[in-house]
Amino acid sequence: MIKEDLPTELVYTNEFVGRFLDPSLYICQFEAKDDFGKVVADLDIKLLESRGLQKLKETPDDMLARINCLPTAAMVAINILLGKRTFGFGNEALTQADFYLTGVLSHLNDSGDIVNGDFKKGLPSFHYESGEAYHQYIISLARRFGLDGLVLTNFSDASFVTDLIKLGGIVLISLDNFFIRDVVVPELGLNNLSPGKHIEILHGMSADKVIYSDVANRRGDSIWDGKNRTADFDQINKYLTCPRKNDFSTRAIILFPSELKLEKLRERFSQNGNILIPSEHPILSKRQELSLKDWNIEMQRLFEEKGLAQWDLAEYLK
Repeated sequence: MIKEDLPTELVYTNEFVGRFLDPSLYICQFEAKDDFGKVVADLDIKLLESRGLQKLKETPDDMLARINCLPTAAMVAINILLGKRTFGFGNEALTQADFYLTGVLSHLNDSGDIVNGDFKKGLPSFHYESGEAYHQYIISLARRFGLDGLVLTNFSDASFVTDLIKLGGIVLISLDNFFIRDVVVPELGLNNLSPGKHIEILHGMSADKVIYSDVANRRGDSIWDGKNRTADFDQINKYLTCPRKNDFSTRAIILFPSELKLEKLRERFSQNGNILIPSEHPILSKRQELSLKDWNIEMQRLFEEKGLAQWDLAEYLK
């Protein structure tokens, strides 16, 4: 565990490079899930149906804290990069309720007939059945806060993390959730974890160790500190895939200050795996002068008063 009385801005020393997670910027996914559940319960079914997301209403409560792992980790990463508590939970300014509401309002499915040449590729925010957030939505949302990002897939090891952290990036990496059992809290013997992936936030390097934080910090009656922990690359690499779920894919989201040039990053890291840079979002990139809450209010108004959703909304916002 790394001590917490350390600067949160980008640091370069002989002993450390990257950022520390100030405790005030941390969010636990189990605390955030209540905001997720509330917004899903409160959303108008017609608004959800207009985006093809009506199954969100059927998300069982015990699933809320599972599928909100990536959203919570993304919110913490944005907090770290901005150096302030932009996202929180409960009565704070922005919560996971805003994250999901923005995602629903900006959700954009494929449209048109590919045979006739009028096919338009969408930028969906959530999977229409599971409710899980798509990586491209995380990046589109981060762009509203002056950040940027890319998705890296099909990598064989996590060595690329070192250079990305040195450049000022934060890596949200998908690992077998046995990483929690074996590396985060081996003393608890968590042998009953369902097969699945979990997100770890990699935000620093100390010697040959990765500094990471985990938005999961409890199981049953056991609570642990998920902030500023250390792991070596062998530990990270061991859990890149999840054979228990027959999931041998590898994927990560890299978020970084927008002054880093995307094309330079593409050139530098293309040999590490497949790079996806989401295109400009035709809905979420518009009305940048509005705060996120005001943007949500405006998009809801356009649906209620004009029935605008998806491509009709995108066309209106041009």
